[in-house]
Amino acid sequence: MTQTNSTKINHLTQLCVVHADFDIWSGQVRLTADDLKLGAGGEIPPEKIAQLGTKKICDPAQLKGFHRVKAETRRTLLRIGMKFMDGVAIPLTKMDEVCKKMGEVQTEFDALRTTFIANYNAAIDSWCKENPQYETAIRSGALPQSVVEKRLGFDFQIFKIAPTDDAELSTRLEEKVHGLGDDLINELIEEADKFYEDRLLGRDKCGIGTKQTLQNLRDKLDGLSFLNSKIKPLVDLLNETLNGYKTYAVGRDVTGPFFHQLTATMLILSSKARIEQYLNGAISVKAEAATLEASASQNQSYASDSSTAEMQPQSAEGDLFTSVDSAPAPAQASSNPADAFIADLDRFFGTHARTETSIQPQAAEVVHRVDVEVLEAPAGTVSEASEPAQGSVVIDVEATFVPTDSVTQAQTEGQQAVVVGVEEEQAEVEAGNSNNDASFQLATIGDDDEDGFF
Repeated sequence: MTQTNSTKINHLTQLCVVHADFDIWSGQVRLTADDLKLGAGGEIPPEKIAQLGTKKICDPAQLKGFHRVKAETRRTLLRIGMKFMDGVAIPLTKMDEVCKKMGEVQTEFDALRTTFIANYNAAIDSWCKENPQYETAIRSGALPQSVVEKRLGFDFQIFKIAPTDDAELSTRLEEKVHGLGDDLINELIEEADKFYEDRLLGRDKCGIGTKQTLQNLRDKLDGLSFLNSKIKPLVDLLNETLNGYKTYAVGRDVTGPFFHQLTATMLILSSKARIEQYLNGAISVKAEAATLEASASQNQSYASDSSTAEMQPQSAEGDLFTSVDSAPAPAQASSNPADAFIADLDRFFGTHARTETSIQPQAAEVVHRVDVEVLEAPAGTVSEASEPAQGSVVIDVEATFVPTDSVTQAQTEGQQAVVVGVEEEQAEVEAGNSNNDASFQLATIGDDDEDGFF
């Protein structure tokens, strides 16, 4: 036998196997032909009563306590050991602790069995009342208390395994032992990945309750570290991380640099490749934590910049709004009479908007000829039949025309006054003309007042 094989077999001297045997009655008996009513007027019992050739003679909820104890026992054993040969292999150093726990399980199970047997007949009666149409089928299948009592039981054994002198059998055992170490590493990776996904991913803190999960994982690895030489350094890594909870936890939370250290540790343990890199010195928790912290800071900076940008209104060319104090750019000179006309109009209203004046309608003297055509069209539209010629000015207003010889007003509500054919010889109206000379006077009809004219 080689030195390696000898080492594998010697590992068995540090292991013991726990076999926990639970017998839990299902509360069911075989379904018979008499329980089925076929043909005219017949019926098949519902799933609540019968399924897959069996029928229930008591409420299954009465047996939940036994299943709970079994599940808790299984979790307890796997917390410190690994599945091995139809049992759980645990460190020999944990044997006394496990024996005590199994004794407690035995006591709890026996108490549940005593209570159930004492109330067995009452449970059947209750089930019949709940399902009166199947009472005959239920009672006909009910088992005696003594039979049910024997179908409820718990027992456990703890034993050690030693190789035989048979070479073939010894080789098979060696393969089993070798697989335990690899299985332990794989289990560590699975638990670390689950911890990262459930507790750390996408967060900047976690609760201090996560410490117990890591403590259980650390204890299991420590107890079985003799199975694989890679495990001991990983136990030391977990020890360092657990110590950080005492030093860096703030209240009920783990935050800041230690949170990144915890995250880096679990990322290393959640990958076989990263575990190898860590063991070879290619990566370290400190360097990985620094990378995570820098990434988190950068993400926060991006988020802050984005929030600031959203609060500042912008357009595709920069600023969306201009200052109200900004002076308008001077208009370029134009040889088009219509453009000059509009510019004078803007200057006129700009001047009078800064001073309060009381302007009374006056008789206007016709200085230049202006052709005016009134179109019967809704306000705000231009008739397709009378489109203004190029160079014309369209004024969309509700207007009152004041003739030179009378102050009588003629209202043309909802109409357009189209001023056409402005002659190029017309002299430019001087800005701010105090005499208000123009071809005609307009008084805009508003809701409350009449103002704005030229």
